[in-house]
Amino acid sequence: MCRISKSFDTKIFADMRWNFATVVLAASAAALLSYAAAARADNVSQAGVDNPPLQIDLGCAKGDLELLTLIERNGNSGLSTIATLLEAADIQQTARAACEVGDVENGLALYDMAIRRLENPSDIARR
Repeated sequence: MCRISKSFDTKIFADMRWNFATVVLAASAAALLSYAAAARADNVSQAGVDNPPLQIDLGCAKGDLELLTLIERNGNSGLSTIATLLEAADIQQTARAACEVGDVENGLALYDMAIRRLENPSDIARR
């Protein structure tokens, strides 16, 4: 009877970790899409004003995609704890905001920091 409950608990936590990574990925993608939609709507609403199209730095886009991929990979494989994944997602939002206002250097530094942490996790989640 004890063995059944232990395997059941392990499955629940494995499912929770997978679901968390999926939620973080979906939330990040939704935030990026809503930002792009809002920026597009702003450009359309000011059609009479000389408003250039949204400019996205390629380095920021690359860093965002790489970090998003690492968050999903580490969440699904159990390489990082939920706290570490939440911290990475928070850093990602800060980096996006920095890139959005034109502070590309700071945004790239934040992406690099979060990517390094997830590439070499020191807090491997216990299974």
